[in-house]
Amino acid sequence: MAKKKASKKMELQKNILPKKSSDIPATKGHLDEIRSELKADITSLGLKMSSKIEESNSRFFAIDSRFEDMNSKFAAIDARFEDMNSKFAAIDARFE
Repeated sequence: MAKKKASKKMELQKNILPKKSSDIPATKGHLDEIRSELKADITSLGLKMSSKIEESNSRFFAIDSRFEDMNSKFAAIDARFEDMNSKFAAIDARFE
């Protein structure tokens, strides 16, 4: 008889719903739904990050091209100074 009381008590405990939401069991369907939502969020975040990275790369390429232009201008100035130095050297040679 003691077994029947214990089993009835266990049955009553199984039928009582949990009081806290964290104690409510989840089904595989719920977990699959959450998993697909998380995967979608991660994918969209990855796409946003890759677009931002591409934007940053294009800005860096633009800056690099500007530096290359400046370097070519400095090279032209250096060539002019070399020309001037050779002319001054020729003038110095005439005075010696």
